[in-house]
Formats: sequence, C-alpha cells, structure tokens
Amino acid sequence: MMKILIPTLTLMVLMVVYTFASKDGKEVVPTAKKIEMQKEQTLFQEGSNLVANGKGVMFIFESDTCPYCDLLKKDFKENKEMNELAGEFNIYLINREKEQDYIVGKTKKKETTTTLRMAFVAKSTPNIVIFDKHWNKIFQVPGYAYPTQMITFMKFVKGLHEGKYDTKDWQKFLKDNGVS
Repeated sequence: MMKILIPTLTLMVLMVVYTFASKDGKEVVPTAKKIEMQKEQTLFQEGSNLVANGKGVMFIFESDTCPYCDLLKKDFKENKEMNELAGEFNIYLINREKEQDYIVGKTKKKETTTTLRMAFVAKSTPNIVIFDKHWNKIFQVPGYAYPTQMITFMKFVKGLHEGKYDTKDWQKFLKDNGVS
C-alpha cells in the first residue's frame, strides 16, 4: 500500500507545482495583494474621464495621510451591502495632493484637482459628493460616513434611478432610515 501511496502523492505534488509554475519565472497565481488591488480597481474607477454612463457618480476627495479615507475604502470593500450598492455608481477617488486634469460629465468640462476641490468646498477628507445619473448633486458629506449612512445615501440615489423617490423626498428618506 505504501509503495503505491508515496509515488501517487509525489506525482500529485509535481502536478500542482507544474500547474502553478511559469516558464518565464513569473508568478502565475496572483498574490492576495494583487487580488485586493484588482478588487479595488473594479470598485473605484480610474482615469481622468469622470462619467456617469447611466449610473450614479461619487467623488471621494481623499489624501494620502487620511486614516478615515482608508477606513471608508475598507468599508466599501468589506461591507457586503455597501460593496453591492457600489455597482450602481461610478466612484472616483480624487486625491487632493495629486494635481490632475479631468474631463467631467456630459458637458466634458475640463477641471483640475484644485478646481474640483474649490467647486465643492472640499476642505476636509474624506469629502464625499454623490450625484444621480443626470449629474444632479444629491448629497455631500464632509467627513467620514459610517457604512449605515453610506448605504442609506446610496439606496436613495438608486431609488431615484428606479423611480421610487423624487429628489424632494431625501430628508424624509434619511429620517425614516435613521440618518438625520
């Protein structure tokens, strides 16, 4: 029995090693960090073209030294409901410390990091600006919003898109959902 078991196990180990080995010496199986980066890239949009494409839009003004910005991004990744609702939005991280040119919305207006910060008076980070799919500003949250708050804001905008609510209903919706 052992004579059969040892060669079989050895063969299985070799097959696994060969399966995950690369001919050019590069890693074939993505590391946990690479998987995490891929998740973040699909959650948060990249690039300088800030578009709605039939979804709500969210600008999150952040900085490299902002622990609450990191916490907010972690919430988006780890909170299941927040993560699912994020699919209804194009979420753009705008780093206040990195001056960049942007093309914004359906008007394709040229803006910079500074002009966007000034337009939304985004002095603190995080600073979250939420638009509907027509680029109407619905909410602006200067500071960190807990997952329950973010979920409520996102559900309202999703409901606007589905015709469940009208923009004038936002105060009642927030109050009815424990955010005031």
